Amino acid sequence: YQHKLLLLEAECAFTSGRIKKATEKYELAVAMSKKNDFIQDQALSYELAGKFYTEQRNEKKASLYYGKAHDLYLEWEATGKADHLRENSPF
Repeated sequence: YQHKLLLLEAECAFTSGRIKKATEKYELAVAMSKKNDFIQDQALSYELAGKFYTEQRNEKKASLYYGKAHDLYLEWEATGKADHLRENSPF
């Protein structure tokens, strides 16, 4: 469950303005959740990282991450969440 701690650390770094640390932790959270086959947590990690990259005005990466989150939610069969993300994300 290390990926959950990494995601929490990313969110804490983001909200406290430590951008470099947040970037590192989001990327690690995505990688670890994928490595350990936690598809729902990988989707959440991508979604929150997408929000982070939107705030950083990195629209290319934000769009990519929101798209990956959407696809993973569909793969997990969370169609309501995927629809919500599609309808409410900035991309």
